[in-house]
Amino acid sequence: MKIDAVQDSQKLAADNAKGISFRTPQTLLPHDGIVTQSVDNDGEALASIERRHPVGPSLRALARRSRLAHSARTYDQIPIAGISGDGMFFPVGALANPWRFLYTGNPSLQSGSNSIKGWRKIQLHGWLLCLGFVTAGCVPSAFAQHLYAGVSAPSSWPALDSVVFTSAAPPRAVPRPRGALYGTVVDSNGGVIAGASVALAGPVSRNVASGGIGGFSFTGLPPGTYSIKVSGAGMKATIVPNVILRPGGVRFLPPITLQVSAASTSVEVYANPEQLAEEQLQLQMHQRVMGFLPNYFSSYDWNAVHLWPKQKFELGYRSEIDPVTVAIIAGEAGVDQYYDRFPGYGGGLQGYGKRFGADYATAFIGTMIGDAALPTLFHQDPRYFYKGTGSFSSRAGYALSRALIVRGDNKHWQFAYSRILGDLAAGAISNIYYPPSDRGTSLVFESAGIDLGANAATNVIREFILPGLTSHVPKGIKEKAPIHF
Repeated sequence: MKIDAVQDSQKLAADNAKGISFRTPQTLLPHDGIVTQSVDNDGEALASIERRHPVGPSLRALARRSRLAHSARTYDQIPIAGISGDGMFFPVGALANPWRFLYTGNPSLQSGSNSIKGWRKIQLHGWLLCLGFVTAGCVPSAFAQHLYAGVSAPSSWPALDSVVFTSAAPPRAVPRPRGALYGTVVDSNGGVIAGASVALAGPVSRNVASGGIGGFSFTGLPPGTYSIKVSGAGMKATIVPNVILRPGGVRFLPPITLQVSAASTSVEVYANPEQLAEEQLQLQMHQRVMGFLPNYFSSYDWNAVHLWPKQKFELGYRSEIDPVTVAIIAGEAGVDQYYDRFPGYGGGLQGYGKRFGADYATAFIGTMIGDAALPTLFHQDPRYFYKGTGSFSSRAGYALSRALIVRGDNKHWQFAYSRILGDLAAGAISNIYYPPSDRGTSLVFESAGIDLGANAATNVIREFILPGLTSHVPKGIKEKAPIHF
């Protein structure tokens, strides 16, 4: 139905006199058109106008149709197309002519009327309202499908289902720095254990054997929490749990102690006795009182293997060329010169040099004969073996008697032929280089007697004092000494 523009203007004037307001469509016919209804302020229905338009033309066609209807002064209702499943709608006609959507059926407002400014403002507001709808995404997919029903997309358009959304590749993981663990395996007496099995469990698992001095290491480890299990033949296995290693960290573990298994009934020795004796000797030659005074001739292993001839000479020679031993003999020479002992050497620097040479020669010859050559000949061990048990008097008597009694290579106690004869031989040889006034048989026995007493006193100190002050001594033995650190 079309209504003449003049009649439309008269109707609009009459409606304005009655205070008619226009509302949004109440009944929507998406496929056939639209029915709108105008009501007055009292709610009375005045007129219903129906205009059918096919839905599906382009927006440009809708706009052209709207402009033609407006220029012909016709009441041409622009269709409102598209109702989605959730009730949302969008005024397509507003895209073509927004002011006609806001004031539907008011063609009497012409550019020359008094309300043209208001219409311009309303037109601007309409465009802004439409822009807000589009920007906010209010047009649902159902509307677009309804609006363009029957219109096929160009073949070059990709289907939405084929669109693949990708994201940037994740950053490469930075490799975490590796760490290391170090430790030592010892027995209950503090002695090192070689060949013990050390198993590492955690982020990685490894197995190694402790080295010749009981040490082991695991390197190139990732960070994490580890546990270490240490076991050995005839020993109780020991587990060290919760060893935390941080990235790139290096940890030195406390000594891991293995106890002798109570179920062990036999001892099997796989090492060569001479090699075992060599290891024990090397450990002894690291023993120093308070960190500097050599204590090579003290054995704190009661069951130590006897020394082979080469090892006896090595022990005697190393003890006499030690810088501390040389310094002690130099002090003795100074005391001899201060008290004018051996006056035939004279005074001054020359006299001191002769005294030092004589004292050092006597000590060196006595050690190499009494602690190396003769022990090899008589198969005796030149070392002092720490007792550590019993009463004070029994231990003191044991220490004093070791000046005359030594252990044989067969582990039987024997008279100390090698030591006593060595002192006498050194005294006899000293008659060659001492001044003529001091030579004789008395010099030989006097020197041997002094050495015998010195050995007895030294043994008592070795039994009670030196264990607590000597390095590389088992912890259990150290704690028995009255002074230890």
